[in-house]
Amino acid sequence: MRIAFAIALLKTIVSGFHLRQDRNVDPFRFPGRSRADRVGARTAARALFALLGSSDEAAASLASLEDEESRQLLLDLCAFRVLGGRHYRLGRNDPFLWSCVDSVERELLAERAVSRASGYELNLYRIPGRNGVIELECHPMNVLQTFLIEEYRLARSGNVVEVSAGDIVIDGGGCWGDTALYFADRVANGKVFVFELVNENLAVLRRNLERNPKLAQRIEIVEAPLWNSTGTQLSVSVAGPGTRVVPSAAIVPANGVSSVALDDWARDAAIPRIDFIKMDIEGAETAALEGAKETIRATAPKLAISIYHSIDDLVGIPARLAAFRSDYEVFLSHATIHAEETITFARPRAGTA
Repeated sequence: MRIAFAIALLKTIVSGFHLRQDRNVDPFRFPGRSRADRVGARTAARALFALLGSSDEAAASLASLEDEESRQLLLDLCAFRVLGGRHYRLGRNDPFLWSCVDSVERELLAERAVSRASGYELNLYRIPGRNGVIELECHPMNVLQTFLIEEYRLARSGNVVEVSAGDIVIDGGGCWGDTALYFADRVANGKVFVFELVNENLAVLRRNLERNPKLAQRIEIVEAPLWNSTGTQLSVSVAGPGTRVVPSAAIVPANGVSSVALDDWARDAAIPRIDFIKMDIEGAETAALEGAKETIRATAPKLAISIYHSIDDLVGIPARLAAFRSDYEVFLSHATIHAEETITFARPRAGTA
């Protein structure tokens, strides 16, 4: 399997390489750029060697994926890590994406520059929802990915993984509230627990809940980072949606927070069940999944887990999700034309949960 992955990756790199890829830059993520950055030879070599060094994990993840589209996407994303957008085009670069990009500013923008948070200029948008218009103070990337691309909903070839009416949802990494409101708009009489720890993010999140009082009734904020244990002191590197936490050597770090494991939190809060878990927590997904494994094994929630923060996550997390439960079907999706926003979905096979 290891050799098979290495051969498949090298074939994907060779067959997908082009001297130049036009219109391959996300205008919201990289404003002002007309061409994707060039990946230097050393950077490309490091990425390739890291991928080949993780061939066993990558082969296991390929084998765990349910459909050919997911398997090819994993190879494409690995090739993109080596070649970059200057020389490699992902399948998300299609007419639907560009029509969505146009819609963000042309149809949904209500007011520019209503605030700033962690260096990002935030606009006000009015987005049609299932229960009326959602007013959202956020970056255009949030509108594009959460509401138009719907990155936390998988629907292809008859396979659907999404929040449903009545679901109890964990929104790990709530940031400014776009995903919490997206989920709340779809759960009807369900509930969304949104985990966020940064004060600046929380201020924007709360303003967005105030703008949407009906949906806000379905949302509860938990001010803590998800981790593999409860009470671990974590240092925080604040960067808006890119905020990261890492274990701290200090007993109580100056810029720190205390972690919570989802298993412990669900037990202590007497949550009867969890139906859907989303995590986009900037590289803490593996730790947080470890802290949620008993919940996952016991209740078989649908999962939507970000895996783009490192090569280890990209090639390792799909197989880890499959290992939680033998009845999980695992799929891969990608929401952008660059390296970010790769989501692994998992659901119990019909009739097994």
